[in-house]
Amino acid sequence: MAKEIDPLLTRRNFLIVLDGSGSMADSQCSGNLSKIVAAKQAIAAFATKLKPEDNLGLCAFDSRGVTERSPLSLNRAAFNQALQAVRSDSNTPLGTAVSLGYSRLQTQAQRQLGYGEYYLIVVTDGEADKGNDPRAIVGRIVSESPVVISTIGFCIGEGHSLHQPGLTLYHDATNLEQLNQGLESILAESEFSDVPAGK
Repeated sequence: MAKEIDPLLTRRNFLIVLDGSGSMADSQCSGNLSKIVAAKQAIAAFATKLKPEDNLGLCAFDSRGVTERSPLSLNRAAFNQALQAVRSDSNTPLGTAVSLGYSRLQTQAQRQLGYGEYYLIVVTDGEADKGNDPRAIVGRIVSESPVVISTIGFCIGEGHSLHQPGLTLYHDATNLEQLNQGLESILAESEFSDVPAGK
């Protein structure tokens, strides 16, 4: 069955991948908040700064698996409800999560006939599980699509598998303020790329 064509072909799409690993329950780098709570606060604030016509979606991994929690849409209430339900009680299957997020952006790109803008934003506090390294899928995404990959590394420094200069945008955050700033900078970068991306 053919995908329904989006009435706004130049729509921007932001797909967030949120880390729900057990270490996100720690309060290191986030004051009196757990890292998962701080991340949720920052992401919820980011959502309020998008344009009304921007699509926003959420994929996450926790004890419920690596799944799409809120499909790309204009429905901010559904997004926030799904965001708040993410737990911090799993391992770190980053490669699988990034692949899932990319597949959702690909589906939306079909609806927009390849036009528009596509952003995959990963918020994580740790390295991927063995056998789930995201480097291969990142290389594929960059080579075959216009998707911009941004990572907020929360309290992990810059030596992360998703920190790949020339391929990904990486923001190191050591506190809630820097987490907010990292997300805001992604939005600022998107404002300078208003030319519709081709297929």
